[in-house]
Amino acid sequence: MPFSPSTRQKSLFYLAPLLVYGWISFYYHILAVPHRFTLFSEGVMWLNVALLSLAYLWGYRLLRRTSPSFKSVLLLAVAVITLAVSIPPFHSTYLFGDINRGWQQVHYHANPYVYTIDQVPGWSHDRMITNHWVNNPSPYGFFFIYLAKGLTSLGHGHLSHTVYVFKLMNALAFLLTGLLIAGHARRRNQPAAQLFYWFVFNPLLLIHGLANGHNDILMGFFIALSAFCLLSQNAWGRLGAFPALLLGTLVKYASIILFPVTLFYLIRQKDWRTLIGGLTLAVIIFLLCSAPYLPDWRHFQLDAIHENILVSHGSIHSSIFSLIKTILSESWSWIAHTRHWSATVSEQMWYAFKEQLNQMLKNMLLTLYACGMLYWLKKRIQLPAYTGQHWLEDSIIAMLGLIFFASLKCYPWYLGMFFPLGLLLPFNHRLQHILIVLSLGQILSITFVGQAHIINFWLMTGIPFIYILKNKQVRINRY
Repeated sequence: MPFSPSTRQKSLFYLAPLLVYGWISFYYHILAVPHRFTLFSEGVMWLNVALLSLAYLWGYRLLRRTSPSFKSVLLLAVAVITLAVSIPPFHSTYLFGDINRGWQQVHYHANPYVYTIDQVPGWSHDRMITNHWVNNPSPYGFFFIYLAKGLTSLGHGHLSHTVYVFKLMNALAFLLTGLLIAGHARRRNQPAAQLFYWFVFNPLLLIHGLANGHNDILMGFFIALSAFCLLSQNAWGRLGAFPALLLGTLVKYASIILFPVTLFYLIRQKDWRTLIGGLTLAVIIFLLCSAPYLPDWRHFQLDAIHENILVSHGSIHSSIFSLIKTILSESWSWIAHTRHWSATVSEQMWYAFKEQLNQMLKNMLLTLYACGMLYWLKKRIQLPAYTGQHWLEDSIIAMLGLIFFASLKCYPWYLGMFFPLGLLLPFNHRLQHILIVLSLGQILSITFVGQAHIINFWLMTGIPFIYILKNKQVRINRY
């Protein structure tokens, strides 16, 4: 008996993501040579980008047409998450850097803010240590470093086991974030299954957050939890907003920008209990998380930590700076030749010029970002009321501006920090569309485009934004 169109569409909805992520897992376990570039591997990457994007958009169309139960979508999500976790880290070694920090504490009892990995005697012969970030102190917050210690201890000294412990932690945070989105949608009478789908089946988050194990997924969970608490109708529930936001900041520092937005919201709401009580709880949590590390604060390698933060990669700053350096390098050689500078003098002056240019460009972007946020604040102050939706919009805009405009670093997985916030907005909100289109552009990072220092920002971020600006009426449900 032939399948009906509805049955075929339901079958495709369930099979398509399983086949795509199953294929990627098979490829990296059986066919691929890790971290080795070939024309074949690059071709596979472009194929995977197409498959991931089409499965995501096509799957949403099938979801709307077939309207499966939320339970069945949840079960499919668990299966896809399992397949994503099974994919070995293929794009970066950041996860192994996190394990280094944990093992440094578990096995060597060293403070990661004071000692670097390469200060451990015989570190290169330790099978638990990977040559990643071995000469830098920890760039992460107290909570994540303490969590890394606990997760590493669960691996019992086996690197492969520890990798999956970290990835399973990310998977749990990822699924819980999706459930927070669905729960918020239900209490606001929004389509829970559709908003849940846009998050849990997003290929950027599955590939970079679960397959490659970036901790931005964990940070995104705490930011989503903070929003869920803040927008709750329960007065006691709202007390969790600041503690959750602090935990997100103690994973990675970027979410500190959301503290003034949240303070502004609570002051406008005159919710003094949440403001005072939440901040008090946040201070207590900070003291607990920092207690294992702060006694050595005088020995923290703050200069090295600061230097790491100022590394430029994948950002608008990196793209413009790389372009100017490329254009001027030949001109500089000509100037040095005509002025009869020695090679040493020429190199010193070129280095000084690049440093001045770098600082000027960085200050210009930060100033523009600060001016933009102050202008936005002025407009918000003029509003007769400042609602939870305004808080969500402003939080997303603040993070978008910080990560994709002002920051010197703009890695694709950074979007996982605040992507969930967009799905807490009313269904079909324009910011949801912006984040989804932007996430699809960031998928190109797994191809050679991710390392193309001049064009990567414009192809992965610039073109998606141009598309959004030119299609102001495009909405999610068009798919």
